[in-house]
Amino acid sequence: MEAKFLGYEVEIVYDDYNRYEILIQDLDELETICKRLENRDTTFEIEHKKKYQLDDGSFVCGDTKHISLDNSNIPKRELLLQKFNNIAQIIYHSNDVKDKDIQECYDILSELVDTNHL
Repeated sequence: MEAKFLGYEVEIVYDDYNRYEILIQDLDELETICKRLENRDTTFEIEHKKKYQLDDGSFVCGDTKHISLDNSNIPKRELLLQKFNNIAQIIYHSNDVKDKDIQECYDILSELVDTNHL
């Protein structure tokens, strides 16, 4: 039995759990697709899997993989501030503050200062 590669079945999940689905040939197309989407989320959460069609007409998919892309529709300063605020809220409400969260806040603030986004 032979399988024909159809492309990548992509699903972009928004914060409000809306979904955008598309079949594409190359994962490099994702950034271009995301630039066209209306969304105020800081990142695009993307699930994708390879999709094949078998000789008998049925479809088979590979394992689902996940990636996150920054939303380039949001100005860099706003994106950094939103990320900082999200992490700060986690730290504020947590009894177990992790060093990596504090480091990420520091890195975001440093980037804001270094690139004169403040």
